[in-house]
Amino acid sequence: MKAMITLLRVILVGIWGLALAVSLGLYFDGHTPPRLPGGYAPWTVADGAMEPSYASGDLVILNMEQEAQPGDAVLARGENGLALSRIIGTVEGQFILRADGGGDSVLAWSSEVEGVCLTYLPGCGAAAEFLQSLPGILLVCLGGLALFLLPELLFRKDRAPRKAAQSKAAAPRPNGPGRGGYTPRH
Repeated sequence: MKAMITLLRVILVGIWGLALAVSLGLYFDGHTPPRLPGGYAPWTVADGAMEPSYASGDLVILNMEQEAQPGDAVLARGENGLALSRIIGTVEGQFILRADGGGDSVLAWSSEVEGVCLTYLPGCGAAAEFLQSLPGILLVCLGGLALFLLPELLFRKDRAPRKAAQSKAAAPRPNGPGRGGYTPRH
């Protein structure tokens, strides 16, 4: 049982460390998506330009190492920073990008494409935005502190009654026929 608790604690601390690293990465560099293991990155959709595919507030999961192809939704660097758009074709070695919601087409080199959208989580962008804020980072830190302290407090409370019960059981039994601690003298 003790080994299981230790293993669970190690797993939870690992998850906490990953959440803290992502939170700090988002907080200090909100202009590029933080890379997670495997080349993946989360990105919150900021506007409705990609509707109906992606709505404002959705969390898009990007593959930062995948080669972009026509038809892919991509995160590309443009004049106004990073934006989601779809590759609708190629011309002279450049991608033609346009948002799903319409608008003007722009040209981008493959080096300007940061990542390819793999999937999305509807409405989960608010949670990612919270994690990149200072209160979110503080909450993650407090959660990690709870992971360290809470099990220790729970086990301490659990051990206290056992010690009391053991001390009662180990107490010397009264001797004599009345078992009241009185031994008659004859």
